[in-house]
Amino acid sequence: MIHFTRSIAVGVVLVVLFATMGGCRQAATPESEGSGAAATGSKHKVTAYINVTSGCQQPTVDLLEQLGAQYKDKVEVEIIDFGSPEGAKKWQEAGLDCMTIQFDGKAAVSFPQGGVEKVVVFQMPAGFNWAHEDLVSAFGALVTGSLKPATEEQIAELSAPRLIEMEIQAQEVRDVSGQGKPYGQILVDNLVVARIYGKAGGQTPAQRARTAQAVIEKWLSRPILPSDLSVAQSAEGWGLYAGQERILLATIEDAKGYGEGMTPRDVAAEWLLSLRGQVLAAAGRARAEAQAKKAKEAEEDASDEDSPG
Repeated sequence: MIHFTRSIAVGVVLVVLFATMGGCRQAATPESEGSGAAATGSKHKVTAYINVTSGCQQPTVDLLEQLGAQYKDKVEVEIIDFGSPEGAKKWQEAGLDCMTIQFDGKAAVSFPQGGVEKVVVFQMPAGFNWAHEDLVSAFGALVTGSLKPATEEQIAELSAPRLIEMEIQAQEVRDVSGQGKPYGQILVDNLVVARIYGKAGGQTPAQRARTAQAVIEKWLSRPILPSDLSVAQSAEGWGLYAGQERILLATIEDAKGYGEGMTPRDVAAEWLLSLRGQVLAAAGRARAEAQAKKAKEAEEDASDEDSPG
């Protein structure tokens, strides 16, 4: 296996709006939340708008059902399948256009986690803006009264540019048995985000991987929006784009390499989700580190004020 590796600093604007591949067109704010039901009587209400029919979010559905059973005395969990006609109508009436989980009507919330206050917008599938551990923490905070709606300032902080470190790699992978053809792949922070099986534009899969690496690094060299990433069709076919610049063109050979029934469009969409997920995960880690640093500084300031002069 041949590695081509660089480590770069990235300025990322972390936002929660995605216009492509089922993404949210509008960022969640205290004023623009959907109309999910708030707490009634002695119970809190968690409303999850998920495309259950597709089956893609089954682990999240299972976790919600588990948490609903665990906290059944204090929380009512409603899962609305917007993959069904009836669920889609409720989803649209709530003013939503992507997967969303609301706690007493709010998707943007804050809660204690790891000794700091964490702010999360529960939109898009797990792995984009939030993780399953965040969902567990949010339920725990809800029943103890420590979960709060996020403020405008907290939501704005989520969208603030911040520098993060990401490692971009282009690799050529050779089958040690000698039975398969070499293929290229792109890794971001050691996770494969794209595999490249065919030639295109006169380049081998490995050359295409290195070209894609250069395009990604160029895109990440300035403050960016994750929504800059998209899948689009040109005269040459379906491709993954960063803004107006194409990162990779998905070929028929690429689709065959990904499996039976896959199309170039399917492959480009998979590349998109994988790359965007890594960018958001890295930005989330940077944000958590910044929050932890801020909390530590506040604790030190408070300690200094309490110390005798």
